Amino acid sequence: MNLTLTLNEDDTRLVIKALDLYARLGAGQIEEVEELFRSTMLVENMDEALQLLLEAKLLMTGIHGRGSHGIANPAVGSRYRRAYEICGTLQHAIATNDPTAPSYSVHLREILFLTGKAPPKVTVEK
Repeated sequence: MNLTLTLNEDDTRLVIKALDLYARLGAGQIEEVEELFRSTMLVENMDEALQLLLEAKLLMTGIHGRGSHGIANPAVGSRYRRAYEICGTLQHAIATNDPTAPSYSVHLREILFLTGKAPPKVTVEK
């Protein structure tokens, strides 16, 4: 089954943020949760919360500090890789249709597909 979803640019950017966070969490970047809350909510003791997240990260992944698996690492599950692929495809579609995007933008580079699944198709309507 194939589905078609039409989003405006703001909603597409929201989906990109969600997919990016999901892929990062799957790669072991659990500290992204702290950054999410730090940028959106007034929460006291964020430094303490970060330390707890880093301790949980070490317990769950064996990764110290702010390190993480690369997206191509075999420890990263295919669903997180697919989120990375879909996210990159959406970012690429926006960048290639933005005349103000700098030519050195990371989103203009070729997308790394790791899952073996067909690349997502994006159609941009102006």
